[in-house]
Amino acid sequence: MQQSSLNGRWVVLTRSEEKSEELRRSLENRGAKVLVVPVIRHVPAWNDTEVERVVEARLTFSHLAFASQTAVSFFFEASRRHRTDARAWSTVRIAAVGPRTAREIQREGLDPFLVSDGGGATLAQGMIAKEGPERLKRVLLPQSNLARLDLKAGLEGRGVNVESLTVYKTLPEDSSSMEPLLTRLRAGQEPAAVHFASPSAVSGFLELCGEAGRRWILSRETRVIAIGPTTAQALCEAGITVDGETGTGSADETAQRFEEILRSTLAPLRSAFRDKE
Repeated sequence: MQQSSLNGRWVVLTRSEEKSEELRRSLENRGAKVLVVPVIRHVPAWNDTEVERVVEARLTFSHLAFASQTAVSFFFEASRRHRTDARAWSTVRIAAVGPRTAREIQREGLDPFLVSDGGGATLAQGMIAKEGPERLKRVLLPQSNLARLDLKAGLEGRGVNVESLTVYKTLPEDSSSMEPLLTRLRAGQEPAAVHFASPSAVSGFLELCGEAGRRWILSRETRVIAIGPTTAQALCEAGITVDGETGTGSADETAQRFEEILRSTLAPLRSAFRDKE
């Protein structure tokens, strides 16, 4: 039986402890050692007047489009604050980027008609293909203050009326969250791989990591893995080489893809962190 390429190797996840829990378990089941380094946090950021207006006009929207599970949770929280629960949005057709976002929608008691396996641009293409521009009469796009424009631009480029609604703000984590990783880097212990799950995680990481972290992430000793094309693009824009994408599937599927990426690049890979505990 082939030994796992993750066996005994350290990998870094840049999401919060809570959001990393399932993937962490799946990676550890494959023999990896996992260091969780949260680099961003989310806080409510909606304008009550705007939310009230959107809630009152909900029957005028033909579609809701969500690019992240965080957008789902903050949007329905804002809606409930204005005396409107998720069931009141059942007349609107809902589209989602990735199965994790879809599951968050389902937890609200609603079912998305479309789930893309790519980023915002892929979802826009899927909505156009499945519905046609004529059925996309008015699309509501709840989002972060740092949301990328690919989903909105993809729809508007085909003449669709899109209304954005900022429901949360993305902020860098406290710098102390980076200290466990920086301590290892200062000791010359580099992890085998690091995983980024959003473009904001890329910017948050670079803001928090300091010079040692920047040198590490720009080196070729560690494999850099993105969740999907939008995050990969953000890494490339920052001058960071991307070694592969895991996709937005389940934790087990993500861990399997993680393993495949490391196996394919194993020859030049240093066994960093290994046997240094």
